[in-house]
Amino acid sequence: EHPGSSQTFVAGEFDDLDGVPEVERQRELTRRALDYAADHPGYVAQVLLHNTMRLVNLEGASWWRRKGGGLSLPVWATDAAAYAFYALALLALAGALTPAARRAPAWLWLAPILLFASVILAGSAIRYRAPIEPFLALLAALALTARERQQPPQAARCNGHADGEP
Repeated sequence: EHPGSSQTFVAGEFDDLDGVPEVERQRELTRRALDYAADHPGYVAQVLLHNTMRLVNLEGASWWRRKGGGLSLPVWATDAAAYAFYALALLALAGALTPAARRAPAWLWLAPILLFASVILAGSAIRYRAPIEPFLALLAALALTARERQQPPQAARCNGHADGEP
């Protein structure tokens, strides 16, 4: 149902490793994984694509509901979180197009890109997206306040008079 998922159950595939000490088992699993990746290079790209889609909630409701169910969350909560992320992502995209975002130092926006790149290699649990979300919130804030920043500053006012007279 979810190709490339690290949580896929494969019955019987690793029965020969039952009883093998943990360090040896991990070495063997790593060797098998690297052999599989070498024999199926397209699968690595498929995993990266699916991990990316899952992290941005584009894999579909069945994915986020499954992950939420694993945390004992009700379906309505997982749905609400997914749709809230869509709103945040759209606002962040709009914020990324603002002049204020372009004025920020490049390293500020490089950080979430590098974080995301490292996360899609590690897995697809939505919690791995958490370090990136503050950057999305910053961009969303830029979108929400862009209009205010475009208006020229108003003259100092005192008691409603523009010239500062009381």
